[in-house]
Amino acid sequence: MALPDRLVGWLTPYLAGRPVTHGLAEGLRGLILDGRLLPEVRLPSERALAEALGLSRATVTSAFDVLRGEGLLRSRPGDGTRIVLPSHRPYADPDGVARRGDAIDLTAAVLPAVDAVDEAMRHAAFQLSPFLTGAGVHPSGLDELRAVIADRYTRRGLPTTGEQVLITSGALHGWNLLLGAVASPGAHILVEQPTYPSVVDAVLAHRLRPLPLPVDEDGWDVSQLSSNRAALAHLTFDGHNPTGRWASDAERGAVLAALPRSTLVVCDETLVDFPHQAVTGTPTAALTGRTVVTLGSMSKTFWPGLRVGWIRGPVGLVSRIAAVRTGVDLGPAVVGQLAARHLLDRADQLLPARRRVVAARRSALLEALDTAPWPHQRPGGGLSVWVDLGGISSTDLARLAPEHGVRVTPGPRFTVTGTHDRHLRLPFVLPPATLADAVRRLSEAATRAGRARRPSRQAPYSSWVV
Repeated sequence: MALPDRLVGWLTPYLAGRPVTHGLAEGLRGLILDGRLLPEVRLPSERALAEALGLSRATVTSAFDVLRGEGLLRSRPGDGTRIVLPSHRPYADPDGVARRGDAIDLTAAVLPAVDAVDEAMRHAAFQLSPFLTGAGVHPSGLDELRAVIADRYTRRGLPTTGEQVLITSGALHGWNLLLGAVASPGAHILVEQPTYPSVVDAVLAHRLRPLPLPVDEDGWDVSQLSSNRAALAHLTFDGHNPTGRWASDAERGAVLAALPRSTLVVCDETLVDFPHQAVTGTPTAALTGRTVVTLGSMSKTFWPGLRVGWIRGPVGLVSRIAAVRTGVDLGPAVVGQLAARHLLDRADQLLPARRRVVAARRSALLEALDTAPWPHQRPGGGLSVWVDLGGISSTDLARLAPEHGVRVTPGPRFTVTGTHDRHLRLPFVLPPATLADAVRRLSEAATRAGRARRPSRQAPYSSWVV
């Protein structure tokens, strides 16, 4: 759907029951600050937008004038009217871990270890002896583990060999290795907005330029992709973090078709083991003839403390990354890889129970949220719900929530542009009773936040988040 068509759908509800100029300005302002309209996107001309909305041109001009005065629009002869957002992306709070105390922690979308992790570590220690006669350094990972992961992809419909797999210290480590091996400083990297914060942090740490791809209740919005500059694109189609969206094969195809062939597509499957509805489970890389690199991890499924993940891609690229990584690290610990192999060998037996735990906690959080006045979509996968707080600032809520015994990460932390301040990620990884209590406490804090002054867009509050 083209941007003008989406604009009409987005703006029409704002035009009823109020002065039309004010409603149009309010609608556009909300779209900008919520991140649906991206910085530097060119809006339709005043005449074209007026015709599309059935308004007079003078009405649209007046609304644009209001937003130009607020610094949200910029008009130049020959360049039209573009979105301007004078904000800075929030960074993680380095003291966040130490300041949690006894509060209910909703900043982390990770589960405690499955019971089998303890057994897997003991099994790994028992299997370690043959490796002690060597150096214990494996830049591409243990061949045994690479073969197990390759077999899992093959059984999912993506034929894979061990040579196509490189073992990492998690999906984020794999993303960092890809950025270092493929992108040159200053290159543009397409990332979803909202997205897992560390994805953007890594882009910035490599001195690269993030370009946002909006993700909302309608899916991945490719209508605002106005550039072919992206060297890589990071996409999370399977249990998108934080919205929980699970893309259909048709949605995946539409996004891939909108990207130039020169863009290397990187699909993060960290949450692929937690679908909440019937899905095909076919890897994105099996749906297209273009090169797609896949990131995987043990962190969400089994335990983050294992620090084992992987990259699946063409043999030549995998070999190149393995050569580059030796300047950063020499590969994950052998013991962790042996434990990961043991767990993956038993994944078919372990995952059903893990999914039942997640399903019960998801249901408990959704039931609690149904009693709160916050719109939310039922996530199709993953470990979190993306909540719309309406007129309440998540930045203010995050400041006040610790006084009510709960910690949350505000929406702007999940964006490139510091937008989405009325959104909040709520993970469902804690016991059901704890989640219900957390929502009750957040509701109390939200009552206070609703009376607070809306924070500056210049410096939204942020916290450590996983």
